[in-house]
Parts: sequence; C-alpha cells; structure tokens
Amino acid sequence: MKNKVIKTSVFLGVFLVGLLLLLTRCQKNNVDRRANENYIEKAKTWFDANPQLNKFVILKFTGELNWKNAFYHSRHGQTVVELPLKLKKGIAISNNDTAATKTINRLVFLINNKQQISSYHEMIATNEDINKLSKKINYLSIPENFTGLVILTNQKRVLKQYRQYKNGNINHFKNAPSIYSSFCWRIIENFSDGSYRPITEWSCSGGSGSNGHFGGGGAGGGSGGNGNGDITAKPCPGDPMKNLEIVSSGSSGKRGGTFGCVRKRNVEV
Repeated sequence: MKNKVIKTSVFLGVFLVGLLLLLTRCQKNNVDRRANENYIEKAKTWFDANPQLNKFVILKFTGELNWKNAFYHSRHGQTVVELPLKLKKGIAISNNDTAATKTINRLVFLINNKQQISSYHEMIATNEDINKLSKKINYLSIPENFTGLVILTNQKRVLKQYRQYKNGNINHFKNAPSIYSSFCWRIIENFSDGSYRPITEWSCSGGSGSNGHFGGGGAGGGSGGNGNGDITAKPCPGDPMKNLEIVSSGSSGKRGGTFGCVRKRNVEV
C-alpha cells in the first residue's frame, strides 16, 4: 500500500512538472507572438504616419499593401520588419542590361535599439523559383546555395546596400557611400507581343555622367527624365523594330535599352 502511494505521488509530481513546463512554453510563445505583432504594428504605424518618408516609386506599381503578410526577424540586436510587395500585372524589374529578371520586392523597416525606424525598398533578384525562395530568404538570413542579388534602395532610389551571392557565398558586399556605379535597375512594362517599355529611368549606384544618367547621387537621370522615377510616355506603339541596335549610354560603358521599346522574352515576376 505504501509503495502504491509513493508511485502515485511520483506520477503526480512528474505530471505537474510537465504541465508547468507546457504552460511556461505556451506563455513564452504568446509573449514572442505579441512581440512579433508589436514590431509589425510599430512599423505599420510609423509608415502610415510618415508618408513623406515613404514615397517609394515601386509603390506606384504595387497592388494593395497587405500587412497580414508582414513578418519580423532579428539577429545580433538588429530588428527588421519586411512587408512583401506584389507588382501589378505586366510590371517587371530590369537589372543592368537584362531585359527583365525575377525579383522579390519588399519594404524593409529597420528598427534600431532606440526604436527609431528607417525604411527601404528591398529587391532580391535571382534565377531561382521565387515562389519557393520567398519563404526562405529575408534581409538577415540567406538560404544555402542562393545565387543572386540583395539590393536595398531608399525612397530617392539611391542604392544603400548591394550584396551579390553565388552558391550561398557572398562575392560582393557594399554599403553606401562605398557603392560605385556597378549596378542599375529600372521598372518596365511588359506587353503581350513580347516587347516592353521603360516606365522609370535607370536608378544607379553612383558614379558620374555629363547627362546625369549615372549622376544625381545615384538617383538615375538621363536626358529624357528627371531622375526621380517619374513615369515616362510610351516611346513607341506596337511591335518594336527588329534587330534593334542598342547603343552605349555614355562614358560609363554601360550598354542597355535606355529608351524605346525592346524585344524580350516573357519572364515571370
């Protein structure tokens, strides 16, 4: 009888300890979840209250913002909230001389230890399946074997950070103001006949040029635009000229379809 009482007491003790651990874990998960929601809510509140600090060109070509898809992560004392952006139908990103690339676009909110927030347009360019990749990659964490670019741009389309990866290893990492004119991007519109038109000027990472194409502190310019990402008029209707000769864009040596319609193959964005 005594042994039975002892066994029962031991069982109850183990059960109570297990229940306490379970409740503690659930409580911790709830705290973590609330912290997550608080960071996202903090970023959303700041975004809504500071429209002048968040005039990103990419938002003109983005569907409705869905903050339910925002997520939070932290590493080495840095807190980041990311809000995925879905480009409107037919809109794509053109990188350097490439007609269009697969890109993941997000707004990134960096929160420092003083709870001050700064926002950026994050663009992840890759040849991989972006639907699968988008769940694995974030500003602070790059999956194994990733090949592509992670680019951070401020609201004036000035490159603030440039990271190039190959098979999971970083080849180039540059922060402003050390970034030079090694990378440019613009927003384009695809047409069903395979042509496309630029709808913003090139946004470049610095350098110089007499016509402002690489000037303006990296905002991109060119003789046909003001460098602020304004929409340009459609340069030519219908099917573009076949075998179009693409001319150099200036002393920088960059080549690409700066203006006009260009034949391209369709790619997913």
